Amino acid sequence: MTKYGIYGAGALGQEVFLNVTDILKQQGKEWDFIGFIDDSLPQGTVVKYGKVAGNIHFLNAVAYKLEIIIAIGNTIAIQNIYQKIDNPKISFPNIIHPSVSYLNKDSVTMGKGNVIGMLGLVSFDVNIGDFNIFNTRVSIGHHVQIGSFNIFHPNIQISGNVKIGDSNTFGFNSGIIPAKKIGNKNTFGPGCIVTRNIANDSLYIGNPAQKFNFNT
Repeated sequence: MTKYGIYGAGALGQEVFLNVTDILKQQGKEWDFIGFIDDSLPQGTVVKYGKVAGNIHFLNAVAYKLEIIIAIGNTIAIQNIYQKIDNPKISFPNIIHPSVSYLNKDSVTMGKGNVIGMLGLVSFDVNIGDFNIFNTRVSIGHHVQIGSFNIFHPNIQISGNVKIGDSNTFGFNSGIIPAKKIGNKNTFGPGCIVTRNIANDSLYIGNPAQKFNFNT
């Protein structure tokens, strides 16, 4: 039986646990949940849907094959955790809720470690990298390219022909109009609508999105 764990015992990790439960129920499969991996809670700590099995050191010492889902709501933390896992027994599945809809699933490609939550919509000719988290009701248009380590909060609209880099965070109810390019390490506030190309390393708020200057 496949063994799996979830990195992150917080609300997002517990939500992902319920996503996996729905997937396995639909597919008629049984996986063995070993517990949550968490670096801030002691081993054995009980949370709503299980216990903390250990931390990064526990994970790197595991002697059996183990599927790990990283469920942390911070782009840099996700990347740091992935880089610290050096156990060849560990692999990273894509977790896609059964309610996700596709226009052409065969034309959608993705790497590893992605999570797509409830009621997601994916069009066609979409390419997704690694370790992206798409929360509930995220809509991805046609001919979209998405890099790695991005976080998409609920109710986000990504229009067609959009290209997104790495390590960006999109607040709930935000959106991107067609044919725009977004670089790396940007944060977009709730309700932020991107109407132009975006470079790197900045915070944007408002509709249309405006770069926020901390010195003003």
